[in-house]
Amino acid sequence: MRKSLTVLLILVVLLSVGGVLALAYFGIIPMPGDLFNVTKPKDLGVTFTEEDFNDFMEKSESQILPFEEAPAELQTGPGVVFTSPKAYDMSFTSSEISARINYSKWSSMPVENVQVKFSDGGIIEVSGNLVSGKLKNFASIAGYGGYSEENVDKGLNWIEKLGANPSFYLKAKTEITNNELNLDTQSIEINRLGLPADQANKALIIATETILKSVTGLDTEKLTITDNAYNFKGNAPSLIYSK
Repeated sequence: MRKSLTVLLILVVLLSVGGVLALAYFGIIPMPGDLFNVTKPKDLGVTFTEEDFNDFMEKSESQILPFEEAPAELQTGPGVVFTSPKAYDMSFTSSEISARINYSKWSSMPVENVQVKFSDGGIIEVSGNLVSGKLKNFASIAGYGGYSEENVDKGLNWIEKLGANPSFYLKAKTEITNNELNLDTQSIEINRLGLPADQANKALIIATETILKSVTGLDTEKLTITDNAYNFKGNAPSLIYSK
């Protein structure tokens, strides 16, 4: 009897430890020093420097100026103003787009350490870290992805329990024709934990469309993704004021 109880006790301990380690592996239970590196974004092999950011700005002939310099009547909303739209028909590399995001001067940017990779077939992959403290404000700007504020708050509370900067990964197939977004989410993860792609796709479509509509002067005739290229034809703002 004593031997059986000892074996049972060992089994319970092993299952408990294994369960805790499994939860830690997916970042659900934070471990000291991020034992499994779950908050380290997936490396997509995309490198970038400030020079890539400068190349983007020079190629697009655009400027980013302090929000306070924007016309007073435009200083409303989420701390960013888009003006002076112009016609574009050009391509940007994975490095240039990644740099444009990472060197953004917008204080409400909800992501960091971002890599964006473009592949043939309209495939876009994005990895990085979510900045938990900025997600609520960004969710509001994105129309809460079509969900109620209450439901979004529940999701954000769950994300915040994963730590201040959980990692994320997204893989999708996308294109835009005459401002109509076609998005097929293939994979989405937070701290290695896979989320239902079909449910996420609906929220991502609504959020993306809401954000695109909020950009004054943006008119997308055609946006396609090819190997290491983000191809855009249409009108877009060339002067941005942000804080």
